[in-house]
Amino acid sequence: MLLLLSRCAIDIPPTGGPEDKTPPRVVAVFPDSGALRVQTNKLRVRFDKYIVTQSLRNALFFSPRIDDYEVESDGKEAEIILYEPLKPNRTYACTITKALTDTRGNSLAQSFTFAFSTGSTIDSGMISGVVYSAENRFIKGATVFAYFIPEGDTLFADTLNPSHTQPDYIAQTNENGQFQLSFLKNGSYRLFAIVDKNQNLLFDSGEPFAIPFDSVYTGRTNVRLRLTERDTTRIELQSANSYTSHRIALRFDRNLVSDSLTIENFSVIDSTTRSPLRLYDFYTNLEGNRELIYLVCDSLIKERVYGVQVFHVQDAFGNRADTLVTSLVGISEPDTARATIQLTFADSAKGILERDPPSPRGRRLLVEFSLPIDRSSLSNAFRLFKGNDTLELDFLFRDGRRVELKPRSEFELGAWYRIDINHRNILDARGRKTLDTLIQLHFQIAGKDLFGELEGELLIDSMFQSSKQFALRLELIGEKKFYPQVVLTPTPQRIAKFKFSNLPEGKYFLSSFIPSDSVEVSPFREWDGGSLKPFRPSEPFFISLDSLRVRKRWTTDGIQFRIE
Repeated sequence: MLLLLSRCAIDIPPTGGPEDKTPPRVVAVFPDSGALRVQTNKLRVRFDKYIVTQSLRNALFFSPRIDDYEVESDGKEAEIILYEPLKPNRTYACTITKALTDTRGNSLAQSFTFAFSTGSTIDSGMISGVVYSAENRFIKGATVFAYFIPEGDTLFADTLNPSHTQPDYIAQTNENGQFQLSFLKNGSYRLFAIVDKNQNLLFDSGEPFAIPFDSVYTGRTNVRLRLTERDTTRIELQSANSYTSHRIALRFDRNLVSDSLTIENFSVIDSTTRSPLRLYDFYTNLEGNRELIYLVCDSLIKERVYGVQVFHVQDAFGNRADTLVTSLVGISEPDTARATIQLTFADSAKGILERDPPSPRGRRLLVEFSLPIDRSSLSNAFRLFKGNDTLELDFLFRDGRRVELKPRSEFELGAWYRIDINHRNILDARGRKTLDTLIQLHFQIAGKDLFGELEGELLIDSMFQSSKQFALRLELIGEKKFYPQVVLTPTPQRIAKFKFSNLPEGKYFLSSFIPSDSVEVSPFREWDGGSLKPFRPSEPFFISLDSLRVRKRWTTDGIQFRIE
């Protein structure tokens, strides 16, 4: 008999049958949701499946907050015993988050909320909407924080910090990114969506977040939020190691903006002689999901200690580090590798640059070397021809071994070119000779016949009629390539026309945002997702859920994109 009784408190599902992957559901609650004049210290929840009791303890959230309670469960039913008295004339909302799992490991499809009142009325405010990922896709499992803003209390609104203050209400998104906050006190709210990785109901640095672009109040049913990520933690130099006697590998806790770096950002000091080690150049190399920065230097001395300093570097979020310091021990392994060109296309190749998206640098050919080269030697090694005409070349270095080149007058669509590369004239970063060979390549830039067009109209709601510019972004689905443009509307109007040209064949998503700048912005300007602390709303954004098909030699027209 004791054995049978003990089994009632253990989360054991029935055995046998096919694997169950369906999410659990709440099928009944006590008190009933919406019940009035409730006087109890016990809440009961019934599920359609056996649940893990500890996961229910982790999944409960009360508004107003209740801290002193206990959870007991016998499999499909759970009882929540409250040890602190409920306050009179108060609406209590109980939310069960997606942290709840059944004994098969399945979690709720989305958070579930029920509420009751200890008085004769119940708060009935509601806010709903959708949360998108940074890639404009529905995001499942994001947690929406709602903070009630007392009327006229600007101090609370200004000092609210979601890193320190848990929300008054929460909800979680379903597979379509949808959320609904129910049983709210009527009024104004500050809303944030968080990918709450550690489920502590606080915003932690590094967690993606989303902020609305306008005011939020009860009754709103169309709140849109899009996740962004703005890591404000300081940049860290994690390690410096001798890769060979002439190369040093630096690892940071995040990727840096390598385009902004020069060799002047780095310094290596010999601890014995107190003199700086000569540095020639740097390059980046992707290892896993992190870019390591390699420095090419004079010979390191085995077992000698060197101090490494890094100055004025920044990451993609604009965080800067003025000075970072670490050390390394030299090794004597010789660096015998030679810098050689790594060709990205064969002779007589056609359709070059067809899949390359536009960039602020224009259409450019990327040339890569196995190791850093002497940048000044390239001008004597490369010759570009169009027919019998020799063209002046423009070089743009990404780092010491990657360079983009184009003619000063830009590449002409459909035109044939020839490039001669005299490898003998290319020196590596330390001034050593490379290969004694001549390379000649003919290639044709992608022609108009390989591209299509897309054109349509922006239908602008009256709320946004005063906006003077709209930033549009076409995403080539599956390739994460973007084709941006800015549509200017100098006078208030309800319709603005747009047209995208030179698009590779494929399916696209169209999105837009309204820049907050008062001056004309670059098409390559990124959307600003706002700031949590200090609070700053995001820029208004708009997403089309329908994919658009672009075909070669064809104009896809009649597109209507609503700004509403």
